[in-house]
Amino acid sequence: SPELLDLLCQFITTISSGYHEHSFHNFEHASHVAMACSKLLHAIETGSKGVSTSDIPSRSGAEAIARDPLAQFSCIFAAVIHDVDHPGVPNSTLISEKSPVAEVYKGRAISEQNSFQIAWALFLEDHYKDLRLTLCPDPQELARFRQLLVNLVLATDL
Repeated sequence: SPELLDLLCQFITTISSGYHEHSFHNFEHASHVAMACSKLLHAIETGSKGVSTSDIPSRSGAEAIARDPLAQFSCIFAAVIHDVDHPGVPNSTLISEKSPVAEVYKGRAISEQNSFQIAWALFLEDHYKDLRLTLCPDPQELARFRQLLVNLVLATDL
């Protein structure tokens, strides 16, 4: 519906304002990652451009994602949020400089956990209730969506 699309646009606009103007971990980068994820998911789903699930080592995983709209949405959503509020330095620098955020996340996937927490807190705001209920109509789907996002965003800790 137009109202849900507007809510999603509001969410993305708010997330984009949480990105800093670094040379790499910025909203332009997040947009590129989201577009690449979208194209890859489309290629997996349709077998276009010579990509088939038989070409992918984890074929059953790719096929499962191709059949799961929430998993597909999670991939793109995670791409959009994965570097929000990134300080522009590696996690190791945050640890060595004894950054408060490094202490909060006990030196593990610091920027990634912080990005997830900021985005999840925003998603849980009452303003986004209709978006949340459309994506996740019951508590089990909300928990699954959360776990998908955690796994995807933390996987960017390279």
